[in-house]
Parts: sequence; C-alpha cells; structure tokens
Amino acid sequence: MSLHVGERGALFVASALLALTPFFVVTFPPITDLPQHLAQVRLFGEALADPHGPYGIQWWTPYSLQYALLGLCRAIAPPLLAGRLAFAICALLWVATAHALAANRARSPPAAVLVSLFVFCNVLYWGFLSFAIGWPVFAAWMLAADREIRRPRQVLLLAALALALYACHALWLLAGIAWMGVVTLTEVADVWRRRGALRVLVRTLIWRACALAPAAIALALWTPGFQASGVHAPASWDTAPLTRLNPRWLVDAVLGGLRGPLEWLLMGVVFAWLVLGVAQHRERLREAIDGRLLLAGALLALFALLLPDRYMHTIHLAQRWAPFAAVLLVLAMPAPRLRPELVRVVVVSVATLFVAVTALTWVAFERRELTGLAAALERLPSKPRVLGLDYQQESPRVRGRPFLQTFAWAQVLRGGTLNFSFAAYPTSLVVFRSSQPPPWTPKLYWYPRHLQSRDLDYFDYVVVNGTPRDHELVARWRVTPVTTTGSWRLYRIDEGDRPGMPVAQDWGGRWDSNPRQPESQSGALTN
Repeated sequence: MSLHVGERGALFVASALLALTPFFVVTFPPITDLPQHLAQVRLFGEALADPHGPYGIQWWTPYSLQYALLGLCRAIAPPLLAGRLAFAICALLWVATAHALAANRARSPPAAVLVSLFVFCNVLYWGFLSFAIGWPVFAAWMLAADREIRRPRQVLLLAALALALYACHALWLLAGIAWMGVVTLTEVADVWRRRGALRVLVRTLIWRACALAPAAIALALWTPGFQASGVHAPASWDTAPLTRLNPRWLVDAVLGGLRGPLEWLLMGVVFAWLVLGVAQHRERLREAIDGRLLLAGALLALFALLLPDRYMHTIHLAQRWAPFAAVLLVLAMPAPRLRPELVRVVVVSVATLFVAVTALTWVAFERRELTGLAAALERLPSKPRVLGLDYQQESPRVRGRPFLQTFAWAQVLRGGTLNFSFAAYPTSLVVFRSSQPPPWTPKLYWYPRHLQSRDLDYFDYVVVNGTPRDHELVARWRVTPVTTTGSWRLYRIDEGDRPGMPVAQDWGGRWDSNPRQPESQSGALTN
C-alpha cells in the first residue's frame, strides 16, 4: 500500500497525539516504578552535593540513559509533571520508531498505527523505563548493523549505538549483539553466492568488533562491582515455553496493562489484519513479507518464549520482549488489500477507541483508587522517615502491582528516607554506600502483613493504602492519624519502647545512634 508522504506524516501525527493523551489527563499515572525512578534523580543530586554521604553514584551502570531523560524533565518541570513528561517522551519515541521502521522498510503506514498502540504494554505499566527507552535505540541499531560497512563513520555510528544500548539496559546490548550474530550468519550463508564476498565479510566482521569494543569495555568496568555486590539468585520459569503459546499468555505479554476486554479486542483486530493480509497475498507471500523484520521479530519472540520470568532483580524478563517482537512481526507481514481510505478510517478509529478507554481507565484509577494520596503527601514534613504499606495490592482496573512503589512519592516530594529504595539495588545509578541490611522486616513493600510492632521504631510516618477495615486496624497501633479519609492515609508514629538495638536507618545501613527526637523538635505535623 503506497501513501503520499503527507498522508504518512498525518498518520504519524495522529498516532503521536493519541499516545500522549493518557499522560496528561491524570496526575498519578498507573506506572508502578515511576516514583522510585524520580527518587533516584533526587538522590543523585544529594550524592553530588555530599560526595562522602550515604549515597554513591555508579557512573558505569548500564541503566543510566533513563535518568538523563528524567533529569532533563525534572530540570524543566515540577516532580509530578516531570515523571509523566519523561514517559510521554518515551511513548512518543516508541510511536516514532514504529512509523520510522514502516517508512524505512516500505511497510504499511496503517500497520504502524496499530503497532504504536503496543506502547501501552506491561513494560510501560510496570515502569521499566530503562527497557522501554532501549527500544528506539535497538531499532536504529538493527537497521545500521544490517548494512555493509564501507566507511569509518559507519563504525563510529555503530559504536555510539552500542554504547547507547549499554546505557539503556545490559539486556538490550546483549540483544544487539545477538542480532549482529544473526546478520553475520545470514552473510556467511551468502558468501558462496558472491565473488569476493568472503573478503568483504571478514572486513565487516573486523569493523563490527571494533564498533562493539567501547560498549564491551564499559561492561567490563561495571561487572566487577556488580559481582562484588553479592547479588545472586537462580533463574525462575513460572511458565514453561510451550505454555507461553497460550493466547492468554500472549495477550498479557504483548499488552498486559489493563483488565477487561479492551486488550483482547485490539489483539483480535491485529490477528484479523494478519490473517487477511496473508490470505490475500498467499500466491506471492514470500515476496510480500519483509524478511529482515521477520527475522528480527523472530529473534525477540524467541527471547519471550525461552527466557526465564525472573532473574535476580529482573522480573517479567521474558514478557518484556513480547511487545517489541509483536511490532516487528506485524510490520513484516503484508497488509490487507482493501480500499486505502477504508483501512485508514478503521485503523485510526480502533486506535482512538483504544486510547480513549485507556485514558478513561487511568482517570478512574486515580479518582477511585488513589483517593487521599495527594493529601497524605501534602501533610508530610521535610525529610521524614516513611514506612509505606500497601494492603490493597491489586487493582480492579490495572494489572500487576500498580501501588507497589506509590509510597516513594514521599521521597520524591519531601526527601528523607523510605523502608525501600532503588538505591538498595546494586545496578542502580545511585546506590547506598553501605550494604548492611536494615533492622526492620525486609520486603514490607511486597508483604505488608509481615509487619511487626518493632518495625515502627525506625520510622516517623506510615503511608497506608487499604480498605476502611485495614485503616481501622492500623488506627489501633501506636500511631496518630494525620489524614482520615481516602484509601491512602498518613499516620504519625507515636513514641514507644525502643528495641535493644540501634535505631533508624537514615542512610543506607549507617545507623543513627540517637533515638528519634520528640515530635515537637523534629518538625512533624500535629493532627
């Protein structure tokens, strides 16, 4: 299907505007890790201001590009807008990538509109920003690595892209290396068909090795520190590879953000698009398929089907690849032979409906499931020690654990410390200098019902998400309610007996030997 350049551009603009809409109709989007990412930006500033303080900066960590984007957004916007702006830019880049691939490979522009909707997937809703921002870089790498290297500037471009992949996520760098291996294998198979191809292939391999060298050096510089952190956990397959061929798993892996029929309807439209396109091109199907996009999509699909679900701190490891594999596979397949005007109207209508329902769901999520959050955050003093407890855990509208890190908005807006921070991850940009474990019950943000009475001694405030019954039980602790309405409420912890151990993990394992000051001296709010 051929379209005038202006029409292709119009479809891109329509896709971009639709993708941006949900981010600007709410204050707190249902993106799980967003507040922890923003907290890293704040801690980065604290680490720069105090080089000998509790936080250190890992300049060589392969997860830093996301914080360059977040830092830029934070420099020009307040915290509550900066996070949404960063993810909106990331969504815009995803849409641009889909349309750029379609234009570069002469694929169907309406297909690009459809696959642009895959931005609203589990990667976005969980807030895997480092992984999300790697997709446009990988797409550029995929196209650049598929070309014969004839000039040094091509090597410099590949080297820059390899470093960018590393700065996004170590897994994206490995995926880039895997793609280069696949391209090389196809070239080896072609050597015997072309005179002089072997010499060209050897030269290209040398240039590609040179291009990968800077990223390999960066990885080598970072790896010893990561290994010294002592983080070791076996890989875990929650679903077997063959089980992942189940339609439910595939829909949840490709999208997996919202509950209800919306995502099934979109995948139904995509499936119908593929079936109709294949049926209408069955006589010359091989010529109608883009082999390179199909090969790249198959590689990422293989990752989604075979990799573990969890490895060390990386959750949803296999599912992360599915949205990108779906983008490539849909673009690779032929588009249906229908009236161009009809196709454009249907596709844009589907996209508009999908985004409209998504935006309305985000609004309902904020208005009904985040009630009281803004008031609780507003009543916090500066630099509090906050314990976050999420008793609701699941949402009737959003999949996963959308409330898991919501309490981290306290650190984003007020500073201070939390019962859990991304600084505890050895792969983070900003990390605790001390690896000493905290004295309170671990993983309370995952398992709030494991809370023990002594845990309260290490904090000033508790931010609780729960039902009215949950709040009735919380009110029986030695706490004073600061806010009394909504699912999210703030409680000030009253003075009590201290355990026979150091109190208050203020800075990553460096214990404060002084007991908590009376509330009148600590600047805490009164009820």
